Amino acid sequence: MSAKPSIVIVGGGMAGVHAARALRNMDQLIDLTIVEPTGTHQFLTRLAAVAG
Repeated sequence: MSAKPSIVIVGGGMAGVHAARALRNMDQLIDLTIVEPTGTHQFLTRLAAVAG
């Protein structure tokens, strides 16, 4: 019997959340921890800057 993998992701921004989601989709039993100093996730798009 193999041990349950444990992964720590440093940073809860878009890349960290995407990595956590991809890992969770690969293995539902994986032990995931996201380390984020702010305690919240905020997504700010630059759509207005891109649109002009």
